[in-house]
Amino acid sequence: MIKIIVPFAVIIAIMVIKKIPKIGGDVRFALILGALAALLMGGVYNPVEWLQAGFSGLNNVSFIIWLIFFGALFSEVLVHNGGMEAFLNFMRSTFGRTPKGLLVVMILFCVVGGALFGDATAAVTIIGFLGINALAELKLEPEQITASLVMGSAMGSIMPPISQATVLAASLVGLKDETPAITLTYFTVGIGVILMSLYASRWVKIKQLPEELIPKESPKEILRNTWGSMVSFVLLFVIVLFQSLGHNPIAFLDTALAGVKTIPIIGGITNKIVLAVVIAFIISFLYKPTRDHTGDIIKIGFRKMLLPEVIMVCSAFLIGAFRAGGQVAFMQEFAASIQDSLLKLTGSFTMVMTGMITGLQSSTQTTIFTVLGPALTQIGVTPVHATVAGAHLAMAGQGLPPADMLTFLTVGLVGGVIGKQINPMKSMKYSCPQCIYFILVALVFLFI
Repeated sequence: MIKIIVPFAVIIAIMVIKKIPKIGGDVRFALILGALAALLMGGVYNPVEWLQAGFSGLNNVSFIIWLIFFGALFSEVLVHNGGMEAFLNFMRSTFGRTPKGLLVVMILFCVVGGALFGDATAAVTIIGFLGINALAELKLEPEQITASLVMGSAMGSIMPPISQATVLAASLVGLKDETPAITLTYFTVGIGVILMSLYASRWVKIKQLPEELIPKESPKEILRNTWGSMVSFVLLFVIVLFQSLGHNPIAFLDTALAGVKTIPIIGGITNKIVLAVVIAFIISFLYKPTRDHTGDIIKIGFRKMLLPEVIMVCSAFLIGAFRAGGQVAFMQEFAASIQDSLLKLTGSFTMVMTGMITGLQSSTQTTIFTVLGPALTQIGVTPVHATVAGAHLAMAGQGLPPADMLTFLTVGLVGGVIGKQINPMKSMKYSCPQCIYFILVALVFLFI
């Protein structure tokens, strides 16, 4: 058990103790040093084997590396060609003509942004930012504005088509085809969006929208004037929707890219979700405003993808280290020796607590679910159910107090726009029901 405890202790200590010189609070160093601790505790002392472990882990999550890469570029396309703003105006014109309707539209818009970007941070900074002033006009508390944007963006980041949390969980349990898990996620997150929209709408006290917030154009007029900017992300949604229903409209690429699929790391680009994003990205250049901003799209996209890519590479090293150091095998043996329900409950508790400490779902999964996921399948939980549970537990943990990074970021954005001090802990309290919902969903899939 010590070979499990020490790496976790190293990771948590570096994340929590901010005063450690140079590395305190830095997730990259936490993952790298945790990986080295796992290798050393597992008796792996040869640096060549360390590199092999890192390469193995990187190959295991290579499609996520490519998903982040093309997802960042595609998100910039939607910003620069006006697609996201056009979609917001369409949603507001269709559903947002009442105070509660406007709040629900902003939550849905953040969900759509998170689903397309695959990242809650991108959804808040790009999409949520557009609606802060409008939500302030609804006389919401600053913490309620923050919680609305956080809940929408967090739910969006686990929602297909990108569904980064689900895709990562699938890779950690060894699920070859993540489509069944993603299909279930449509329903779990869809229900969550409805429940959280009803919950948040209770915050709205005014009865009528200010005149300036009522859209002047009809939905038909907006579509007629801006349809070209929305073609690429509608195409992406349609492709992934058909994939989740078992009909892959881009299956012909499997044959064309058969040789690429076998190349380590590079082969991750042949993942069907990655290919869907690539196709949508390419199609977007048929629209002139996209071509006119090619330089900015590439420059800003690269800048935004750099940190998440570095963190994912560090996570890959940890994943490979846990396998090479024997931690995964140990947990599988340990799982066979204890009561099934005990492993499910203690594992869930550990994931949620880790998420509360790190504030990041990806760190929670790579540190805990790397060993917990295979252990769950060892005791009879299907890989699909384990994937769904792992993704939802990680999302729940990251949103609970005291360390939700997304809330801290959103507090800064909202405070800067409306010019008020915001209590992040109070905002996290407002978004707690969403986290509780995620936990309940996870437990359902672990015990059915």
